[in-house]
Amino acid sequence: MVAFPPIAKRSHLVAWVFGSLALAASNSVWAQSSSVAESSQSPAISVGREWSGRVGVGVLSIPEYEGASQMAPVPLIAGEARWGDRRYIAVEGPSGRMNLLDQSGLEFGPAFNITFGRDKNIDSKKVRLLGEIDDAVELGAFVAYEIGSTMREGDTIRLAGEVLADATDVHGGVLADVSATYTAFIGERWRVSSSASLSFVSDEYADTYFSVTPKGSALSGLKATKVESGAKDFSLSANVSYGLNDRWSLFGLVGYSRLLGDFADSPIVAVEGDENQFSAGIGVGWRF
Repeated sequence: MVAFPPIAKRSHLVAWVFGSLALAASNSVWAQSSSVAESSQSPAISVGREWSGRVGVGVLSIPEYEGASQMAPVPLIAGEARWGDRRYIAVEGPSGRMNLLDQSGLEFGPAFNITFGRDKNIDSKKVRLLGEIDDAVELGAFVAYEIGSTMREGDTIRLAGEVLADATDVHGGVLADVSATYTAFIGERWRVSSSASLSFVSDEYADTYFSVTPKGSALSGLKATKVESGAKDFSLSANVSYGLNDRWSLFGLVGYSRLLGDFADSPIVAVEGDENQFSAGIGVGWRF
C-alpha cells in the first residue's frame, strides 16, 4: 500500500481540474456512442436504466500548496451518481456539484469546494513562519453548457462557470472560474479531453493566501506585500483514457497552471515558490 504524507495544501483550481478530468476518465467507455454498450448486451448498461454511477481513483503529483515549487503525491477519489438522463450528483476530490436541470446540454445547480490551507509540514521554512491556514469550505453554484463540435462528429465542447463563497470564515472571500473543455473519442476505446480555465478571486482570498503582513515579514524575512483581487491563474490540462471494457478504464492526467500578476509577484511565490505550477496523475475508473 502506498503511504501518503500529511498533505493539506492543494489549490482550488488544481483540485477542480483534476477531479473533473478523473471523473471524465472513469466514464470513457460509458460516454461513447451506444454501439459499444449495445454490442456487449449487458443489462447493467442498458439505455433505459433509471440510475447509474461511476468512480475514479488514482494518485496525483501536485504542488504542496498554491504557489509552491515542491511537489507532493496525493490520493484522488472522484464519483458520480446519476438518475434519469441528465440529473446527477458528482464529487470530484474536494469539490462537488449537483445538476438540477433535466435539459439537453444545459446544467445548473449547487456546488461546493474545500480549499486546503498551509500547515507546518510544508517544505519552505519562510512560508511556514507566516503561520498555518485552516481548510476552507466554500459553497455556491455552477452552470455549464455542452454542445457538439462542428470540427468532428461525436466530439463535444463544454463551457462552464462556477462561483463560490467561503462558508467557514477562513478567508471570507469569493472565488470563481470559467472553463472550456474539448472532448474527442478516438475509435471505441480512446478518449482525449483538453481544458483551459481562468480563475478569479476576491481581496479576502488574495490577502489570505498571497499577502505577507508586516508581522509575517519580520518573522520570515519575506517582503511585506498586499495582494488584491483579480485574475489569479490560467490553466491548461489534458486527459487521455483507455476503456478496457464496458466497466473499467485507465487514465492519465497532466496539467499546467500559471499564476498571474500580483499573485505571481508575491514573495510566497516569486521567492519561495514558482509561478509555474505543474501536475500529473494516473488512475483507474470503474462504472457500476
